[in-house]
Amino acid sequence: MSGARGKNYHNQKARLEAAQRQSKALELRASGMTVRAIGDALGVSVASAHKYLQNALADLAEEQRATAAAVRALEDERLDRLLQAWFPLAVGDGKRPPDPVAADRVLKILARRAAMHGIDAPTRVDLSAEVTMTFTDLVQAVGDADDE
Repeated sequence: MSGARGKNYHNQKARLEAAQRQSKALELRASGMTVRAIGDALGVSVASAHKYLQNALADLAEEQRATAAAVRALEDERLDRLLQAWFPLAVGDGKRPPDPVAADRVLKILARRAAMHGIDAPTRVDLSAEVTMTFTDLVQAVGDADDE
């Protein structure tokens, strides 16, 4: 092969071989081997074995992020459909009064969505303070209060 096609073939082959090494490194690590032993088994340096493991774990993490995003999107679609069905009943349409049961369902759907996206996560409150009184001053102040 020559030219751009040959270069593309070699790049794809190199990527495939790297993916296979990463997969093998991860498999060996899962079996309990040390990074040094993985390097020896793959015929590479400890640094290369470590890099293979890092890349394999990063790939797995990315796959999980993509899967989680897909699950969130599916959940969002389901919640949207439920909200579309319940919301008109919850607010009423002029002919029928608002339905409190439907309103409760809408609030639960909205709460579920907020929880799923972390919208209602508790806010952190800084409770730190600067202490300007020494322990001796505190003991004195308590003693003075007892005298009163």
